[in-house]
Amino acid sequence: MDAHANLGAEEALAKIQTLQQQLEKQSTAFDEFQSESRELEQELDREISAKDEEITRLRTRLATVTADNEEWKDKYRRSVEESNTAQTSLQREVDFLRSNFEKFKARARTLEQDNDDLERHQRIADTSMQDLEGRYGKVLERNAVLESELEMKAEMEVEMQRLKDELRDVRDELSIRTSKGRIKKQSSTPEVPPIPSTESLPKQTPPSPRFHARRLSRSSSTGARSTRSQSSVLSDMMQKVKESLTMTLDSDGDADA
Repeated sequence: MDAHANLGAEEALAKIQTLQQQLEKQSTAFDEFQSESRELEQELDREISAKDEEITRLRTRLATVTADNEEWKDKYRRSVEESNTAQTSLQREVDFLRSNFEKFKARARTLEQDNDDLERHQRIADTSMQDLEGRYGKVLERNAVLESELEMKAEMEVEMQRLKDELRDVRDELSIRTSKGRIKKQSSTPEVPPIPSTESLPKQTPPSPRFHARRLSRSSSTGARSTRSQSSVLSDMMQKVKESLTMTLDSDGDADA
């Protein structure tokens, strides 16, 4: 029984030693754990402090960013309002310009049509002007012909008057000689051709409009030759009368002698 008691005491002592060893190990581990826990706690405290500082800094930045965001929101709203206002104004201006463009376009078409009409009228006017210039040139030519004929007529009238004056002088001289009885008997004297009176000479009557119409159809050279031929005929006639009278006067002079 004592042996059994001793055996039990030894076992208990062994267990106690074992437990003491385990307790020492656990105590060492606990101390290590406490030491590590304190280090970890300090590290966590440092991290928490750093995080708190970072959170405070981030909150401050968040407040700043929030304020900036609100400011930018206000600016954006104002910008949107201004943009809408400007867009509305630009749209009205675009509508106004488009309306004016359509008006100007229609006006341009109208002006082009008017320009075409003016060009057509200009061409017609140029054609009419050329026709009028041609007619005016013909009228000038006809006027030149008429003026030439009038000048020739005036020269013929002057020549006719001169011939009439010469014929009157010859008749006066012949009348003076016959009044003095210096003419022989009619049988012995050469026959004196009758002296044409001024009334018997061809009269130059003013040409009628029909005559002018016929003469204008001829050339100016033909009219001038015709007028000169009439003047030549009158001059030849008066020259023959003067020669006949001269011969009569000469024969009377010979008889008196």
